[in-house]
Amino acid sequence: MPGTDWIPLCEQSVEAAEVCVAYPHRILYIIAMATHDVTPPTTAPLTDVRRDLSEIIDEVDRTGAEFIVTKHGRPVAAIVPHDELEALIETLNILSDPETMDAIALSEAEIETGDLIDLDEI
Repeated sequence: MPGTDWIPLCEQSVEAAEVCVAYPHRILYIIAMATHDVTPPTTAPLTDVRRDLSEIIDEVDRTGAEFIVTKHGRPVAAIVPHDELEALIETLNILSDPETMDAIALSEAEIETGDLIDLDEI
């Protein structure tokens, strides 16, 4: 079950792609991928990326764009916004933690049975 270290996540400003949901005896952080930008990443060869790296980084920072870097036509690297990388790593950590996944399953069962606490009650 998630410990108290999860609570600060819900106290922070939450992005549109992220929702904090309260369940009895736990705070669960859910990343709602449905709101993720579905614009395909730009693909560019390494030589172009090397030449235009400063402009690419500016675009990633400004727009959240993603770039796939190819070498000999094969994808070898990705340039993504730092906050997206952090969210991906956090999601992978959650999915790979059996205790957390058990807590999520328990929370989903509580949703099904209607055993919920209104956020105003917390």
